[in-house]
Amino acid sequence: MKYIGMLLHAYQPSWQFKETLKKIVEECYFPIFNFLLKEEKACFTVNINYALLELLESHGYKELLTKIERCIDQGKIDLTGSGAYHPILPLIPQKEAERQILLNEKGVERILGKFLRNGFFPPEMAFEKKIVKIIKRNDYRWTITEDVPFGLKHGYVPFDFIPAVEGLPVFLRSSLWSKKIALEQGPGGRRFAAAEIVEWLNYDLGRWFGGKDGYLIIAMDMETFGHHIREYNHFLKEFLEAVEKKREMRMVFISELLQHFPIREIEVPAGSWSTEPNDIWQSNPYPLWKCKWNEAHKFLWKLVNLALESLKEENEETRALMDRGLNSCQFWWLARGNWNPPIAFQTIPMLVRIISQDKPENLEEARKILAALEKITNTKISGLK
Repeated sequence: MKYIGMLLHAYQPSWQFKETLKKIVEECYFPIFNFLLKEEKACFTVNINYALLELLESHGYKELLTKIERCIDQGKIDLTGSGAYHPILPLIPQKEAERQILLNEKGVERILGKFLRNGFFPPEMAFEKKIVKIIKRNDYRWTITEDVPFGLKHGYVPFDFIPAVEGLPVFLRSSLWSKKIALEQGPGGRRFAAAEIVEWLNYDLGRWFGGKDGYLIIAMDMETFGHHIREYNHFLKEFLEAVEKKREMRMVFISELLQHFPIREIEVPAGSWSTEPNDIWQSNPYPLWKCKWNEAHKFLWKLVNLALESLKEENEETRALMDRGLNSCQFWWLARGNWNPPIAFQTIPMLVRIISQDKPENLEEARKILAALEKITNTKISGLK
């Protein structure tokens, strides 16, 4: 049997613009959850960070939240844990990482009425061995990361066993097949139909598995379907239907794979779902969030760390700002191929407010960091008081 586990990741930063959120909700979230409710055999593993649920709640999307809750109740989706405001967990203090995980659990349970500890999705699939203890301590059964670093380290990617680190199963996303769906185009820019992709997948997995039972994990941003790629708004339905027609293929929740395949202790290198081979060879596992050669990243991390140092835990206002101020987006927008400093700087007023309220003597150092960021990016930082 060829088992296919598909994970959909839904997230928007806490500062997302109202009109952008509305567009994503209408083009992607509503159509997908409507499809899931109608499809009897739906079985998708889903990550929805608390940051997004909080946004949906504050902007009045009660109907959508109800649909998500119904999907959980009806067993259509297996919801994972994560970091509430989408931080890169290996890059922040462990105390903050654990706080983000607990905030996510409490927030999801408050809005959706329940929280089940099955899988854990580290934001951006950013994995490193040191986060394993935190994930295990919070009673998750498995986590997930990209297969590229593992493949480079070991020379293969497993299909008939599940890697484990300190006893925690670590599933590996297929970079090849996830990117084929999201990025590959035919002549004239034509997107491939789900049925075509399932045919290729069935053939390739047959050759790879060699007649044995095996599994493949596909994981993508939920926003891919209908928002990033408008013509893919029906892709998930068509993909599920095409898999169902193959006797030798079966869609499953990722958690279900634990029942079918053995666990094997083996090293899983640090990396993320944006880590490429060159990054691994250059010991640069998180290039879009803390690149060794990115000066803007360097100074933005200085500001984040200064805010953490300045923070007074008893100040509820600044504590809440710090939780949001650890989001990954600010670094992503200063990375290769994504460069957009005005969007990256959306978080900076939060960080400066923490410093000014809790430890104003650090403001002078903060001003020097801000001046450096403005010079490096040739962008004026707005929204500061």
